[in-house]
Amino acid sequence: MEYAIGLDFGTGSVRAVAMEAKSGKLLGNAEEPYTVYTTLPDSHIALKPRMVLAEPKEYLEAMEHVFLTLLKENDLRGEDAVGIGVDTTSLTLVALGRDGLPLTFHQKFRNEPNAYMKLWKSRSAEKEAEQIQKVAVRRKEPALSWNGGVISSEWLLPKALETFHEAPEVFRKADLMMDLSDYIPFALTGKVTRNAGSYLFKAMAYDGCPPSEDFLEDVEPGFGALHAKLRGYWVRWGERIGGLSTLWAKKTGLREGIAVSSGALDGNMPMVAFNLQQKGDMLLTLGTSGVLSAISRRQEPILGCAGGGQDVMIPGCFGCECGMAAMGDLYDWSIRQCLSPQVFREADHAGMKIHDYLAETELKRVPKESDIMALDWWNGHRGPLSVRNVYGVFAGMSLHTTGAELYRAVVEATAFCTKMNLENLERQGLMAERIIVCGGIAEKNPILVQLFSDVLGKPLLYANLPHSAACGAAIMGINAAEKGSSASLPETMNSIAMIPVYQRFQPDGKRHQIFAKRYNCYVNLSRLMQNYWSRQTTKE
Repeated sequence: MEYAIGLDFGTGSVRAVAMEAKSGKLLGNAEEPYTVYTTLPDSHIALKPRMVLAEPKEYLEAMEHVFLTLLKENDLRGEDAVGIGVDTTSLTLVALGRDGLPLTFHQKFRNEPNAYMKLWKSRSAEKEAEQIQKVAVRRKEPALSWNGGVISSEWLLPKALETFHEAPEVFRKADLMMDLSDYIPFALTGKVTRNAGSYLFKAMAYDGCPPSEDFLEDVEPGFGALHAKLRGYWVRWGERIGGLSTLWAKKTGLREGIAVSSGALDGNMPMVAFNLQQKGDMLLTLGTSGVLSAISRRQEPILGCAGGGQDVMIPGCFGCECGMAAMGDLYDWSIRQCLSPQVFREADHAGMKIHDYLAETELKRVPKESDIMALDWWNGHRGPLSVRNVYGVFAGMSLHTTGAELYRAVVEATAFCTKMNLENLERQGLMAERIIVCGGIAEKNPILVQLFSDVLGKPLLYANLPHSAACGAAIMGINAAEKGSSASLPETMNSIAMIPVYQRFQPDGKRHQIFAKRYNCYVNLSRLMQNYWSRQTTKE
């Protein structure tokens, strides 16, 4: 029985699924964690503010372990595997030496933070992002208009410029600088490729080419050397980039040479599993961050959007994404920092996990116009306001405000941000005909999904398919093995994409009316703080 493996590298773990190649039947899954570092790995040395790292070796070891576990625990034969698909967080920057290994494999760079993988949510390169944007605006770089007009510190160029500034030796020794979504396929095959989603969304590539050496040199003398470090063949979802290497065949027990598909971004990948390729299809992923993905036949940039372009998601379609820079992390922060010990005791007494307890006692209640208001900018802002280097806000507090009310405020804020992004897309002609919701938060917290439906005033369909991103990656692996071309992925999706059981969340009319008034307050507060943070940035 032939099968493909899908690998989904999230923020805290890698998930793997095995899928029968002909039917799409799931044969098993496995998961292996790794560490998110806010101190220098193997030490207690603090990192600079907003820097978040990962250890490349841990990712490779986790990948090896998850392959072995998947085969062993599900009685799968390695010789029956035909393909592998990969999606990862993005943009997670990996610096590689001439030997093809991450620079942290060399002892001399073990104590240099900039040599480690900079996770997608590392936002310590704000000044570098501003520096690059000023030059891009002055030069009218064509890639800028396709990326919402604002260069995020999460993206490749700011993170690379940060390395150029702080660790010149690391920058000089780096032969390649890759997004994790391209590095994992490279590790498996030895082929240097750049997937369209990461390349166009987050690396300022345009028309299949990396940023020009002239532009990079204009940003700062010497930075033009990055151009050569961004080399690689541009690929789209589902394309076969090469075969599994001898090394990884020996590590995993899989056959040498089986097809490995192009890399992809984890927030968009469930679109493949759910066969979302019709005009009006949107995907709302609720996880560590929140991502709203949409497809259309549009040929022009989307203003105020985190990124978009032709073939960056489903081949043959225009795709774009927007969302929240913090969602699950923000919820966890509000629980750790805002709740009193009494709330935890009440949850224990009720025999409930704290998120479930707050959902029942706080999220379920009818909203009030006087509830606390928050802006969900704890890790920056992705949206139509086009403001950089911003921070979160609470408004309307009193001496009687409780931690549970603050938790509800940040949950509502992420829903309001989703509504702001959705309205921005619809104003530009990308109308939502069907919104599919997935992700770990949606799976664990249906009350929260209902709140999102009430805020948006639209029905939401929760797809009951665990590991949906890994399932999409497995379908890409099947396509790479059977057809090898990205152009055939839509056909493969039609034939074997998952048919999940959808749970429909219908908006409650009464709650929606109140949320509509609160949403107007959110928009007004956003504009007020937009002006405030813009002035602060100007002063700096």
